[in-house]
Amino acid sequence: MNFSSAKEAYLALKNKIAYHNDLYHTKDAPEISDQEFDALTQKLKKLEEQYPELAVNTDDDKPGGAVLSGFKKITHKTPMLSLDNAFSMDDLSAFLERMNRFLNRPTGTCIPLVAEPKIDGLSASLIYVDGVLIQAATRGDGAMGEDITANVKTMSDIPYTLHPVIQGRVEVRGEIYMRISDFHALNVNREEHHEPPFANPRNAAAGSVRQLDAKVTQSRKLHFFAYQVLGHETLKTQDQAIRFLTDHGFSVNPFIRTATTIDDLMAFYDEVSKARDDLDYEIDGCVYKVNDFSIQERLGFVGKAPRFAIAHKFKAEKAQSIIESIQLQVGRTGVITPVAHLRPTLVGGVVVSRATLHNFDEIARKDIRKGDHVWVQRAGDVIPQVVEVITSMRPQDSTPITPPTHCPVCHTTLIQDKVFYICPNTHGCRAQVIERLIHFVSKGAFDIVGLGKKHIEFFFDQNLVREPSDIFMLEEIDKNSLTPLRKREGWGAQSADNLFKAIHDRRTISLERFIYSLGILQVGKGIAGLLAAHYKNSDAFNNAMKNLSQNDATVINDLLLIDGIGQSIVDDMAAFFRDTLSREMVRKLRDCLHVMPFEEPQKHGSALTGKTIVFTGTLSISRQEAKELSLRAGAKVAGSLSAKTDYLIAGSDAGSKLKKAHDLMVKVLSENDWMMMIS
Repeated sequence: MNFSSAKEAYLALKNKIAYHNDLYHTKDAPEISDQEFDALTQKLKKLEEQYPELAVNTDDDKPGGAVLSGFKKITHKTPMLSLDNAFSMDDLSAFLERMNRFLNRPTGTCIPLVAEPKIDGLSASLIYVDGVLIQAATRGDGAMGEDITANVKTMSDIPYTLHPVIQGRVEVRGEIYMRISDFHALNVNREEHHEPPFANPRNAAAGSVRQLDAKVTQSRKLHFFAYQVLGHETLKTQDQAIRFLTDHGFSVNPFIRTATTIDDLMAFYDEVSKARDDLDYEIDGCVYKVNDFSIQERLGFVGKAPRFAIAHKFKAEKAQSIIESIQLQVGRTGVITPVAHLRPTLVGGVVVSRATLHNFDEIARKDIRKGDHVWVQRAGDVIPQVVEVITSMRPQDSTPITPPTHCPVCHTTLIQDKVFYICPNTHGCRAQVIERLIHFVSKGAFDIVGLGKKHIEFFFDQNLVREPSDIFMLEEIDKNSLTPLRKREGWGAQSADNLFKAIHDRRTISLERFIYSLGILQVGKGIAGLLAAHYKNSDAFNNAMKNLSQNDATVINDLLLIDGIGQSIVDDMAAFFRDTLSREMVRKLRDCLHVMPFEEPQKHGSALTGKTIVFTGTLSISRQEAKELSLRAGAKVAGSLSAKTDYLIAGSDAGSKLKKAHDLMVKVLSENDWMMMIS
């Protein structure tokens, strides 16, 4: 796969992950299993490892989804973050070695860990003040959740008061879940009352805890496993925290174990795997976390996940199905993706009916045909994935699949870029335009609540919205319409007013969200943030992009100096702004919006705040940990010395950088000096 092909696949994966993340966390209506979602993220990571320039485009997505409007919003004092995943012993070994490198420990050793089953439920936070439960919240997007205090107080295994009483503020985190037996009883009852059944216990638990009527929650028989304590300073280890939870009336999982070797972890994994079918609650793997809290603090976080913990997921499950048809989908970038529509098949408790086939080289390699009996897998590189064709069961009249020559939507002649077939009708293809509009209103961009895919398609087909700026004209057009929105089928006065208010609320937007919303290839949230931090305001950004479209060497060199932006990203940005219709789209948007200047995030102040530093030689801690401590203290860490460097931090065996620092008259600090300054 060349870089261009990888980039297309990467962007398609990012969109798919965002789509399924929203379904799972916000709407409680997932279309794929957790294993399938995990496999998508694994494929994304593999692409980032193969093409590091893609990794800088990784969205700093918050774990979870948007906060629903029916509940009061609660900001988590400490973010509720997600875990990275391991799928094999090699993954697990790599996790342990990453920690060893970070902490400067010998390779092959294992930091003492606590292992526990990974409950497939809904993460929740409970706040106790002077021993009394005062607040409960869902994880939400990790930074902000929903207030579910009234509902949680109806759950029998969550104590309303702590005995013995703990003074001050204590936070307990855990997983709300529904027992499998209660889930089946609930679905029988729903079917008897002609109500749709829940898809699985996790969905049932999430839907039940988000009821506006707490009596409904109480009737659903929810339970809670506690696994974390925050704010109780006498606790120094995770096993101490577990004992604290048990002593104060919380339910903790009976399978929790301590481990001091990788063999201990694998033995625990096997034990839980064998017990899985006999449990009355769903689990989808194991969680391993460093036992010592002081070591957890040293390890810290990378991106949205802690370095000190990992989720070890269960192996994939397979089943047979039949490919009933192969349909073609057109993405935002014009790439044609073949999708297999399968005879609905139960794979490990989840009904699978669709599987992406990626591209026509993949179809040819596996010789996939309509009518084939196939093995379908729920986890792996592609999920759901057609693993293998059962050729012995192939119909005699089957014929190979041939790549398309024309776009299935607009019928434009396709162009081929290696393994991908692309519709070049960027602004005239209905599918591409709609997908870009969907991206524009998505959570990471303008986040317009109530304007989903079906609404976008409706407004497009009514010729009301053909480009992003049209969205902000909808209310004005509606006032003069003979058939206003409130009188159309499926709409009412309240729903129309809510939509117009949601649109109006987004007339003011941050610069980074504005840049991301444009849908420029390779410019995800991370790159949009870098551009916003560099240009500071929309006028400066717009002027620079105007010059970039004319191949201004100064702008190109300026962009390439931004850490994280490479030539391929610059090329895609230039191509976007060279397009006349794209520039006109941006102009119209800027005319009807207020794009706020970039706000520098506040950092922990220290003597190194705002200073540029470089490390050399051997330190008592790992270089990675030293860099992270410096960044937390507000410093900028560079890889090479220049006249703009403020300090060189020199460990033992310092090399040529030390001499260069003297030549450039850069001040040299010892490791102890540096430690004093960051503290």
